Formats: sequence, C-alpha cells, structure tokens
Amino acid sequence: MTLVRNPFDAGGYSLAEMTQAINILPNLYTRLGQIGLFRFEGVSQRSVIIEQYEGVLNLLPSVPLGGPATVGTREGRSMRSFALPWIPHDDVILPGDIQGQPALGVFDGADPLVEVMNRKLQLMRRKHAQTREYMEMNALRGIVKDGAGTTLYNYFTEFGLAQISVDFLLGTAGTNVQGKVREVLRAVEDNLLGEAMSSVHALVSREFFDKLIS
Repeated sequence: MTLVRNPFDAGGYSLAEMTQAINILPNLYTRLGQIGLFRFEGVSQRSVIIEQYEGVLNLLPSVPLGGPATVGTREGRSMRSFALPWIPHDDVILPGDIQGQPALGVFDGADPLVEVMNRKLQLMRRKHAQTREYMEMNALRGIVKDGAGTTLYNYFTEFGLAQISVDFLLGTAGTNVQGKVREVLRAVEDNLLGEAMSSVHALVSREFFDKLIS
C-alpha cells in the first residue's frame, strides 16, 4: 500500500495508507444467456420474414372396398414480416472525465484516457447485454418490449394465438397446487404442434417460488 496525505483529516498533514480500490458494479442478470435458449444469428437487412406452413393431420375413415378414397385437405401457407428494433447507445469522454481526476485506487496519478475509455465501453456493453436479456425474457412471455417498456410485438396477435393462463391461486387455502401444475404441463403438451419434449423448465419470480414451496 502507498502512503498518501489524508484528505479527511482536518489539518491535512497526517498520512494514511491507500488500499486497493473497490469497483461497485450493478447486478447483471444473465439467466437466459446461461441457459442458451436463444441462438444468435446475425442478419444484413432491417427486417426478417417468417414463413409459416400449417400442416394438417387427421384420422382417416374406412370405406367399402372399391369405394372412393378420401381426399387430403389443402395445407395453409403464410408469411409475416418483422422490422428489427434499432437500439443505438452512445457515450462521450469529456475533458472533465480526465482532467483533475485520479486513477481508481491511485492517489497521485491522473486517470489515463485508455482506462476511462475501457470503463465506458465495458458499461455500454453491459447495458446492451442487460437489454437483450430483458427483451428475451419478455419474448418468452409472447410480448417483446424494449428497455422503455414499449411493446414492439405481441406474438399472440401476430400469429393469431390464444394466450393460455393458469391462475395458481397460491394465496388461497386448499388450492390443489399439483392439479395446477398438471394443467400447465397438459397445456404445453397440447400445443407442441408436432414437437417432442422430455421436460418442462419454468422461469418464475422469487415471490411466486416462495409461495409455491410454502
């Protein structure tokens, strides 16, 4: 540690030892990033088109030998266009960020330009990462929002889907929690649409989880 003049002493003539600096960073929530649920794929255009092919699967009846065969139902096909959100973020380095500013953890040294720039770039990157996590979490709910809470897309409306909600009634005595869980599982199974699953992973709030296990 380095001996420095103590600025907190009334006389200003005593010495103190400068310890290592503490850099307090806000929480960075990356649960969805850790799971790897969303795959990143870059595009070169400002919009993307999703083509939907609606298959038809039905049971076939029997007919008398030599009778006319049943005719297949025509499958539907549609396309949807989505404009990509534009989320720019800028920052600047002003003379006041460097002039007269000591480096973090160094009492007698100026804060170099490269340190200030790296610190700002790191903060900007964390803001973008947190914004992406927030948008992905809302996308799982079917409604994409930006950092200001503005709804960009409601996938239930865009794809003509009915939103399924299950009220667990956790604050009500005598609620059949297991029955509510089975209701959720069966709703997922009924809407797989040709896909298969081995398990269900639910992301819930801390308040919901506390009530669920209480």
